[in-house]
Amino acid sequence: MKKFKLIAAAFLVIVFSVISMTACHNNENEKPQNAAGLVYPEVNPEDDILERLENSQTIYVIKPSMRGITGKAMTSAEKMLLQSLQGIVAQRQAEIYLGSASDKFLKYAKIKYNLTLDDGKYVYYVDENGEEQKRDSDTAWLENLGTLINHYVETGDIQGYVKLKYEEGRYNELENQSNQASTLAGVYRYIMVAESVEEDLNSVCPDVKCGRDISTTNITQYEIFKECEDLINKNVLIMQAAPRVENLREYGIAVKAGFYFYNEGDPEEERDYVYSSLNDMANAFGWEQIDTVEDGVKIGMTEDPSVNFASQRNVNVFAADWCSNLSVWMSMPVEKVEQVDYKKLSTDEEQVHYVTMLMSDGDNIQWTTGTGFTNDFFLGTKADKKEMPFGWTLTASMAEVAPSTLAYIYENMIDIENFVCSVSGYAYSHPAHFTDEALALFARNTAVMMGKADMSLIAMKGVNEKVMNAFSDQEEIEGGFVMYGCDSGRGGEIYWANGKPFVHDRYIFWKDSGESRDPEYIAKRIVQLRDLSTDKTQSSCYSFIQVHCWSYKYADVVKLFYNNISDSDNIKVVTPAEMIDLIKANVEPADKGYTK
Repeated sequence: MKKFKLIAAAFLVIVFSVISMTACHNNENEKPQNAAGLVYPEVNPEDDILERLENSQTIYVIKPSMRGITGKAMTSAEKMLLQSLQGIVAQRQAEIYLGSASDKFLKYAKIKYNLTLDDGKYVYYVDENGEEQKRDSDTAWLENLGTLINHYVETGDIQGYVKLKYEEGRYNELENQSNQASTLAGVYRYIMVAESVEEDLNSVCPDVKCGRDISTTNITQYEIFKECEDLINKNVLIMQAAPRVENLREYGIAVKAGFYFYNEGDPEEERDYVYSSLNDMANAFGWEQIDTVEDGVKIGMTEDPSVNFASQRNVNVFAADWCSNLSVWMSMPVEKVEQVDYKKLSTDEEQVHYVTMLMSDGDNIQWTTGTGFTNDFFLGTKADKKEMPFGWTLTASMAEVAPSTLAYIYENMIDIENFVCSVSGYAYSHPAHFTDEALALFARNTAVMMGKADMSLIAMKGVNEKVMNAFSDQEEIEGGFVMYGCDSGRGGEIYWANGKPFVHDRYIFWKDSGESRDPEYIAKRIVQLRDLSTDKTQSSCYSFIQVHCWSYKYADVVKLFYNNISDSDNIKVVTPAEMIDLIKANVEPADKGYTK
């Protein structure tokens, strides 16, 4: 009898083991249950999400005062040629920087990555002790544009030139063929030569031959796009106005992108074809809002319709039309960066109303890689004098767009500041328009990019509940902030998904937009606790304020808002990260939905 019991017990163990293994096997094949109901693709955190370039340890620095082909001051047409040359060389290796060796971000990158900078006069380098040094340069080919071109003919980078009509300052694509020529330059490695430059080029650089002449034609940017469609990079589009020939073009040429800029009067079916032909989650660099009329035609498109159009075709936008040297910045190594840990300012026993602020428009990479975070806009005053807790929006894509710049920014932040991913993800999009497949990829890409940028919070616009659910499904994202919530009737409300809060702004600081958006007026309302609470368990105890970056600097907010509430015993300003932590710790989350 005892023996039988043992055999029976063994049999039951085997049966339960098989059942258990079968259950495990079935679970492995089941699609994961999540808030958004999407199937998320795997994205390797070690891989690049954007189209990046190879870097060079030696950067040749070309100053704006460099001489042109014949030794005279460079014309606008010659600067356009130089942009195309910079991009063509970057197809092999990003080694040309247009500016000065003393530029702040370049000097920082030189030390961080042990780069050598050569401007033709001096070679700047870091010695074995980590000290900056310089010596005389012997690179005579850096003296003027003509010798520069001949050097890159010898290296094999230049394969010829495309001749184009170029009328400085004109937007009309038939009078200024810069976009048509830029697409051809990237595909065929042609430098861009305006009619006015050709004779000088032929006399000084006889080995450069004309590969394509479009100057005698009325071929459009759309026709060039279709002609080169099988040769261009479908992950990138450059939307650059024709007169802007000294910015951004080098990056587009480097990655072999198509160039296309849409005016209000252009046929929509052409624009639809261009955007729809791109890969899902392609990135459109540039900007379309120009606010100019030429020959009775409105140039470009306004912001929201332009972003909507792109998003409806699963394309992202990067504000970048004034970017310089993007090819260089996007070749810098992606390394681990860390924000400064925020300082806890709240206490458990206090009964106060909590306020946090976020500066808008951090998605603007031309501003970020330019002067945005090197002047008093960001610094406000010396770091040891900062007293107001504050939040800055910044695209997490800076981890790949300009890793050294992101590192510089984090090194200059203090413990009462946070950086929050903006806006609506790793690129400027209105993801409510995405297909389910595109939204799943966008959410995953955003989370991975945020991980690279050491960000855990996201700022959004143009979203709906499904988008917030998708972001909540990503373990790298702990919550976020919804811009223009007060315009949608959701002001101050909190949306919950997966136990993560997404806080809608209660107020906006926006100059010349009336009393309701004036910092001093809002300070008065908050001090009086009008419809606000000091009960931590209520969403009305927390106010997120969006600060319009083109209206107010950090110092303005200190003067107009912070100084008018700082004496109040029932108000406390905290960082965005601390506000999210406070909400998680004290407010009862909705199962999935809004807490008012």
